[in-house]
Amino acid sequence: MANRSETIDASGLQELLQRGREDQIIIDCRSELEREVQGYIEGSHWYEECKANEASELKGRSTEHILCIRGKGFTKKDAQELIQSLGLSASKYDDFSGDLRELDGNPVALTKTRFVHFDALTTLLNEGDILLLDVRNRTELNEVGQIQGSVCVPLHEIPLAFTQLNDEAFKERYGFKKPKPEDSNNIILTCRSGRRVLVADEKMMPLGFENLRIYSGSFNDWSKNNGDAFKASFDLDYDIL
Repeated sequence: MANRSETIDASGLQELLQRGREDQIIIDCRSELEREVQGYIEGSHWYEECKANEASELKGRSTEHILCIRGKGFTKKDAQELIQSLGLSASKYDDFSGDLRELDGNPVALTKTRFVHFDALTTLLNEGDILLLDVRNRTELNEVGQIQGSVCVPLHEIPLAFTQLNDEAFKERYGFKKPKPEDSNNIILTCRSGRRVLVADEKMMPLGFENLRIYSGSFNDWSKNNGDAFKASFDLDYDIL
C-alpha cells in the first residue's frame, strides 16, 4: 500500500497538482454522476465507485505517490481496498473527498466529460451553471415540447447565427446572450434523439466551440425519465438567416 497516508483538502490537492509530479498515479473513485457534474483531472484513472477493473493497466505498478479522489458515500477504507486489489504500491498516499470544482481554474483546469446523462443534466440545470442548447426546429418545440431551462438555436441556422449576428442581434433573435467559444465546455447540446447534436457540434467546432458537451439521449431520454418540460410558444413568422 503506502508508508505514509494523509487526507487533504482542496488547497492541499491544488498544491499537489501544481507540482505536476511524473511519479504520481491519480485514481478517481467517484460515480459517473459526480464526474459528469464536476469534471475530472486529466490523466486520472477512473474506477467507478471504487470498483476494480480486471483489465486495469495499473495492476501491480509501483510509484512514489498515489492520489485518490473519492466521491460521496465511499470511505477512505473503500479506496484503500481498491488500491490493494490492484496490487499498487507507493511511498505516499493522499486522499481527497470533496467537490473538485472547489479548485477548477485556480489555477487547475478540470476536464469536462464529453457526454452527459439525465441525472447529471438535471443537477447542472438546477445549479444554473450551464447553457442547454436545443438545436431542433422551433415548430418541434412548439408541438412536442422543450426541456425546462433550455434555449433554442435551430440546426439550420448554425453557423450563420454565430457568424452573421452581432451580440445584440443574436440576443434579440434568440432571447439569450450570445455564447463565447471559450465557454464551450459549459454548453450542452440537445435535440430529439441525439443525432442532430452531432451535426451541430461539427458545425460549431470550426468557430472555436471545441469542447461542447452532448446530451446523447436528448429529448426522448428526458421525456422517458419524466424530466420537466413545456410546450414552447415560438413565433414562427421570422426572417430567414
